[in-house]
Amino acid sequence: MSRSLVQESTGGNTQIAGSVSSLITLVIILKAGELFTALPKAILSAIVIANLKEMYKQFMDIPALWRTNKYDLLIWIVTFLSTICLNLDIGLGVSVIFGLLTITFRTQLPQYSVLGQVFDTDIYRDICQNTMTKEVDGIKIFRTSSAIYFANAELYAQTLKAKVGVNIDLLIEKKKKAVMKRKRGLQKVITLAQRILSNTKKGSGLEFLMNKEAIVGSLQTLSETIPNPPTLQSLGLERLSFHSLILDFAAVCFIDTVGIKMLKIIFEEFKDIEVDVYLVNCPGSILRQLQSSRFFNETFTPALIFPTIHDAVSYLSQTHESSSLQEVTAI
Repeated sequence: MSRSLVQESTGGNTQIAGSVSSLITLVIILKAGELFTALPKAILSAIVIANLKEMYKQFMDIPALWRTNKYDLLIWIVTFLSTICLNLDIGLGVSVIFGLLTITFRTQLPQYSVLGQVFDTDIYRDICQNTMTKEVDGIKIFRTSSAIYFANAELYAQTLKAKVGVNIDLLIEKKKKAVMKRKRGLQKVITLAQRILSNTKKGSGLEFLMNKEAIVGSLQTLSETIPNPPTLQSLGLERLSFHSLILDFAAVCFIDTVGIKMLKIIFEEFKDIEVDVYLVNCPGSILRQLQSSRFFNETFTPALIFPTIHDAVSYLSQTHESSSLQEVTAI
């Protein structure tokens, strides 16, 4: 350790400098070591301490590490204590393993944020950290600061559902119950109509009671009274305040098989509650992974991917305004 510090203090940074210093150290250990056997241990200790004085100055870095990055400070303390208590080689091994564990832990707990648009710009920032931002009407933008893999895929989905401000699982469950209830009611009406038809042998002018109202039709037109697929509004459920969800993958360096499966579940669940999901800022490696894993199909096509957040927001805003205008015109 002292040899490395002396080499660094003299400006030696290449492999040749390391080889020369190692050769000198080897000669001292094998040949010149006998010259130091008569020296008191106090003198030998003083020589070692004098060579390590620059290392002791690193204790002054503790306040700076505490202010800037507590994870680095924790690694520093573990490395120091392990090398003192367990010897140099074992201590360095422990510090390397501990450093890898901290990296794994930090990727499991990344930072998640909902983005808003900075006024009159194409810049999007965290709405909790920037007071000059505002969420785009009808659009939620969600960003993660880490890769999506088996260790944090479930956390990514849970945090996403919590950040949008709606209990997605509860809404999906309510929709399923409403659909089943309507199907049972429809089946009762069909059964009653078939019984009346078999008794009267008349199928063109039957009156079907549905939702306490009389509907004139036939068995063939009965199924048309229920939208297919049923919407939240037709089932008597409240529609969400947003129609689109944008997932920002700018900081996602990779995604594994578990992450891709979780991403597909997210797309399907939000599609079930009438929210379209889009991806933006996807690196080329992630796009290749999605294609090789057959993520895209007839429902989720590559058209759901945009190069930037602002491109997606502009497209969705114009599309939603056009559809709203068409609905008003039709009315």
